[in-house]
Amino acid sequence: MDSTGLALTLAGLGVVLIAISYQRHLNRRDHSAMLHGISGALLFVSGALLLALSLNFNTYASLRPGEPLAELSIEESAAHTFQARLLRIPAGDLQVLVLQGDEWRVQARLLEWHGWPKWFGLTSSIRLEQLNSFDSKKTYASHTPYSSRYALSRDPGLSIWAWQETHPSLTRTLTTSTVLSDPMTLKHGLRFHLFLIDGKLIARQINTPTKPSEASNPSIPLETFTDEFNRQLQNSEASTEVKADSSSSPGVINPNNSPTVTGVIHSRP
Repeated sequence: MDSTGLALTLAGLGVVLIAISYQRHLNRRDHSAMLHGISGALLFVSGALLLALSLNFNTYASLRPGEPLAELSIEESAAHTFQARLLRIPAGDLQVLVLQGDEWRVQARLLEWHGWPKWFGLTSSIRLEQLNSFDSKKTYASHTPYSSRYALSRDPGLSIWAWQETHPSLTRTLTTSTVLSDPMTLKHGLRFHLFLIDGKLIARQINTPTKPSEASNPSIPLETFTDEFNRQLQNSEASTEVKADSSSSPGVINPNNSPTVTGVIHSRP
């Protein structure tokens, strides 16, 4: 059972105990009603708190050593404007974003659990937070140098990140950190895989870009085309001479080698 299902189960048991407490109160069994009421309230509050935490925790993905977090592919749509497709791995969630500039970088949040939470199956998790693009040749007077800035995830429920920042003593078993990839080139046809290696966010290029015009309409040099045409023409003339020699042999008539005359007949008025 996942954390969301456990939270709903606890809250549901709390509601049942509160209902039993009310029934005990109607039967004038106050002591039993009080016990059931307190137990139901504690279960309900625990379930509600766990649900709020699980909604936020489910936005993080478990780390898988050696496996990519996402794939980013880039296509140029206009001058200095690119369409980026971010595919989460292995979830398969796809986001399509428009970036401007000549470089991009990704920011992510990392949760690392220590001690007893690991007994309950809590492992280190990561969440892609922002995708930013910028023009490296420009100098910006404002506080943000980004040409495009996108949030890659929501922050629903009770934010684990904000809770740890506000009450670090209450979450000694949790360490939070922000990781940022190096600036990468915005260029048509490039594809990248995002990895977390030794606590660093790494973007690795996985292909060699090709221009669409070269891929769809490959150009042939004029000299190469002329040489190939002359070669085929010589082969055709040589084949014609061989056929003519075979047809002129005495005593042999080959109907397949008989000349064929084609033309247009014009009638006089």
